[in-house]
Amino acid sequence: DRFLFVGICRDITEFAHLNTQYARLHQDKSVNTTCIDLPCFSKNEVTDMIMTDMRLPRRLVQDLANVIYKKTSGHAIFAVELLNSLVHDSIITYSPTKCRYEWDRNQIKNLHRRDNCASLILSNLSSLPAEALQSLKILSCLGMQTNRFILDHLQGFSLLQGNGDIVSSLPRLVDVGIVEISGSLIRFSHELIQQQVYNGIPSDQRQQIHLSIGIHLGEKATL
Repeated sequence: DRFLFVGICRDITEFAHLNTQYARLHQDKSVNTTCIDLPCFSKNEVTDMIMTDMRLPRRLVQDLANVIYKKTSGHAIFAVELLNSLVHDSIITYSPTKCRYEWDRNQIKNLHRRDNCASLILSNLSSLPAEALQSLKILSCLGMQTNRFILDHLQGFSLLQGNGDIVSSLPRLVDVGIVEISGSLIRFSHELIQQQVYNGIPSDQRQQIHLSIGIHLGEKATL
């Protein structure tokens, strides 16, 4: 019999238990282990990405690429989300007369660096309605991912605003890049986002949400 296990984490050294388990498996000669390191983009790779997305030659995007690389250290998610935010804030705009994207070089260079991609994505949450924001908090208390049937059982949950339905808020959360849907699984697009949302809830409120979820699901469960 054979068993294949595939796992992914931001940095294995940050997770003591996982690091210990992996080292044990790696030393076991009966187990084949492969560790794949996914490095950050190089400056040339950031440039190539922007060239492809904007369909512009290297000479026109080089200054922009240099700034994006410097602000994000080549982190793929950071780079993509920074570019998305620049378009969203109309710092990068499309010119119908020139038939190309353009931007103010000085404005780009004076951008403040974001500490992490979660902050970058969550900076756009102010545009979400209160119902979606509350649904997001509930989702963060369910972990990195949850199953659709759990959300169905949370229909009418007392802490949810509006119609008490998380599912109806999912399209908006997907549109802004917060969550992803794959079959019956609903998961955050990045663990940093889930952590940021979760840690942003005051401790006493988190405890109340966890308790209320448990009570609500307990009442829905059939013995």
